[in-house]
Amino acid sequence: MSVDGSGTAIVSGTGLSLSSVSNANVLADSVYFTAASGTITLSGLSGVGSTRFGSNATINGGGISDGIVNVAGLLTSNITGGSVNAGALSAGTVSGGTTNVTTNGSVNLVSGGVTVLGGAGTLGLMSAGTMTVGGLASVGTLSGGVLNLNGAGTSTVTTLSGGSLNLGSGVVASVSGGTDAGTIVGAGALTKSGSLTLTLSGANSYAGATLVNQGVLNIQNGSALGTSAGSTTVVSGAVLELQGSITVSGEALVLNGTGVSSGGALRSISGTNVWGGSVSLGSASRINSDAGLLTLSSGVSGTNVGLSVGGAGNVTIEGDVALGSGTVVKDGAGVLTLNGVSSYSGQTSVNAGVSSGSMLVGASGVLNVGANGLLSSSTDLTVGGSANFTSLAQTVGTLGGAGALSLNNTALTVGSGNFSGVISGGGSVLKSSAGLLVLGGSNTFSGGVVLSGGTLQAGGNYALGVGTLTMSGGVLSSTSTAARTFGNGLILSGGIGFGDATNSGTLVFNGNGTFTGDVSANVLSATTINGTLSGGYGLTKSGSGTLTLGGVNTFSGATVVSGGTLVAVSGGLGATSSISVNGARLTAVDYNSGAPLSVDGSGFATVSGVNLSLGNVSNANVTNAAVNFSGASGTITIGSLSGVGSTRFGSNATLTGGVNGGSVSVVGLLTGDIHGGVVSAGALVSGTVDGGTTSVTTNGNISLVNGGVTVLGGAGTLGLMSA
Repeated sequence: MSVDGSGTAIVSGTGLSLSSVSNANVLADSVYFTAASGTITLSGLSGVGSTRFGSNATINGGGISDGIVNVAGLLTSNITGGSVNAGALSAGTVSGGTTNVTTNGSVNLVSGGVTVLGGAGTLGLMSAGTMTVGGLASVGTLSGGVLNLNGAGTSTVTTLSGGSLNLGSGVVASVSGGTDAGTIVGAGALTKSGSLTLTLSGANSYAGATLVNQGVLNIQNGSALGTSAGSTTVVSGAVLELQGSITVSGEALVLNGTGVSSGGALRSISGTNVWGGSVSLGSASRINSDAGLLTLSSGVSGTNVGLSVGGAGNVTIEGDVALGSGTVVKDGAGVLTLNGVSSYSGQTSVNAGVSSGSMLVGASGVLNVGANGLLSSSTDLTVGGSANFTSLAQTVGTLGGAGALSLNNTALTVGSGNFSGVISGGGSVLKSSAGLLVLGGSNTFSGGVVLSGGTLQAGGNYALGVGTLTMSGGVLSSTSTAARTFGNGLILSGGIGFGDATNSGTLVFNGNGTFTGDVSANVLSATTINGTLSGGYGLTKSGSGTLTLGGVNTFSGATVVSGGTLVAVSGGLGATSSISVNGARLTAVDYNSGAPLSVDGSGFATVSGVNLSLGNVSNANVTNAAVNFSGASGTITIGSLSGVGSTRFGSNATLTGGVNGGSVSVVGLLTGDIHGGVVSAGALVSGTVDGGTTSVTTNGNISLVNGGVTVLGGAGTLGLMSA
């Protein structure tokens, strides 16, 4: 049938099947199939005219290519042009030309110009062209072209795999899945629905909010979520994934839940990914890094909710962690770094992996570090509440606070800090690096303290716990001028220090000690060791302070005093192999009878015991009584006396090797030969004087055998003079 530009045709039959119709009359309804039911089937429809169908219509052949077509019911046709208004459209494709479609049905847009879907239609496939939907739409697949959604409310897209999606004001596009490298623009919002994965790799600029309601939203572009004007919210059970070393700048993120299969509501898949905006927890949430590094630049906040962080990758939180009474749990093999200020008061658990950075446990907070958890050596740990360690070894950069720290057989290495709380448990504290660590609490931990570097200051008598103090380096001192008394046992070796000039409080050790190597002790504060010191090694004492050996010691190495004063009670030097005093002072009751005593030109030694039998003495200090055997009774017996120094005996002296030089003063009876020097004795018996130039002052008897000039200054008796 053919109708020209001025003709009309009205066909009233029902269920007709006709050949093609050509209509050139643009007047409304110039060709009208009036049947209100059934289907009119045409083999083709062409022309610019206006054609109406009162019920359903099927247009075969080339379908609709031009003109104005109104179908009250269901239209089944391909559309290559014209303006089409149908109650519903089924099994048709739209391609070519500039086409307007108004329908509540389904449309497949293959290619073409502008298509307006005016009803609540369904777009089955759009691979090219431009389609504008004025109402609500349900889109099967958008793989190309431009789709403009202008109907306020929620339109759905099953698969988004390309093209451009333009969201008008008030529009929400609910997308189930797909891999999209195209663009999403406009003022509207985006919702991820369904269990599938939607991957966005394009640079999008839509301004509305993003809601991850179900499934997985994977973004591989820093602008994939549009502008920062719209926030992103992840609903419990869904997940937002970051992948490919991207930076999302300024967008606010709200997390809920643990994601898909507890893999994280926020999940970094690979690369170095950065979330620059705020992250807030709407409910207890999980963040995972599968590989690489995830950085949260603006911290994490929440109101009394918990945060779990895990995965094999690393997570760094640059901003503050503020969770109220919420908790933090760290698991997985990766490293958690907290570089902001943590102000939550709930429990923190590191069950696996490594946690580093700044970690503050509030006054009512709890930190639990499990057997597989680690804090990195850069962690700044402040314990205001309580911290519990169950792993074998932990390291923190700094330790502070006044809370409770429990070491369950954990060896805790600390770089520096000031901790005034109580440390308990079977673990130990290790200090090896430079820096100051202050322990001020009444600690009960039993694993001991190992000090090999830096300075450890004790703020109380129980600061070192109840275990053994092992020192192979470093300095131990009081925190002030107040004395500290420790009951700890000692294991000593290497270069160690006690006290300092400012915090000069006396240090007293009442436990026994062992030398496991030669000990070089720099003593700046008065230090007393009352227990027994044993071992096959020696002691070198330096520094201006006084070291007192108050026990009966059995260490057998050499003793060297090169600074300050070494004080030894009876038995304090009972097994030492030798004693050297170099520019320092020795004050002893006695010492090992087989040990030679050597005093240099600026050294001093005072030995107060009586009836002592000692080894050889060498004295180079000419100061009066630089070496002073001060006992006022009994007899001091020594092997020999040599050197130019001044030596005094407060009672009697027996010099089995004689006097070989120097100045010797004996208050009582001197027994021994004199081979040189200046000798003054209350009495001299059984002695001969020979060699050199010798001056003797005595009331006793002298036998002069040979030598130079001898002056007898007292009321002595010269028994024999042969030369």
